[in-house]
Amino acid sequence: MSSRISVLVVDDHQDSRVRLVEALLQHGFEVDEAENGTKAASKIKREAFDVVITNISMPHGNGIELLNKVKKLNAQIRVFLMSDYPDLYAEYQGFELADAVFRKPVDLVEVVRAVQKGSGPVVVSSLVA
Repeated sequence: MSSRISVLVVDDHQDSRVRLVEALLQHGFEVDEAENGTKAASKIKREAFDVVITNISMPHGNGIELLNKVKKLNAQIRVFLMSDYPDLYAEYQGFELADAVFRKPVDLVEVVRAVQKGSGPVVVSSLVA
């Protein structure tokens, strides 16, 4: 088992997903990816991840559903949510379980810092109103 932080990036927008995956790889993280919540949930059942970074609005399993599944499976896995409009989802059941929330397009430096930080209080993107 590797001592590097393992991250799963989940986003149905390939360009956004690849951009984030590449930034995380450049910082030495182990990174895997999935294009929707259903595929991500399958990977999480088979593999160990320290962090899951997921878009909220996606077909085939949205990010809030994935967040709830991940936290039920293993509350120690940190889950970061991303959305163009994160404040629209703040009232959804389970939203408060997120370890971080980022407005898209995400600030890659901010996301990398959040992954490096480890556990702690909720990190909310400075762009979230």
